[in-house]
Amino acid sequence: MHMKHSCRQVSQLVSDAHERPLSLAEKFRLRLHMIMCAPCKNYEKDIFLISGILKRFQTKGSDEDIGLSKQGFKRIQQALRKASE
Repeated sequence: MHMKHSCRQVSQLVSDAHERPLSLAEKFRLRLHMIMCAPCKNYEKDIFLISGILKRFQTKGSDEDIGLSKQGFKRIQQALRKASE
């Protein structure tokens, strides 16, 4: 699938928003693009859903917890970022 340059930038902003606060200009650019681009809006929803699921399965530090290790979580995040490029 060929993505437009602006869609690539927006997909990166969506990923960045899970790791750091976006600037006001970045938030504005993201929201403006989402109004006009249904595929990017769907991508954002999917990433939000996947991120929420992964966070629930992260290890909480107890031996009784069965979940995804922090390293596993990071590997999945990196794979998702690569897939969006």
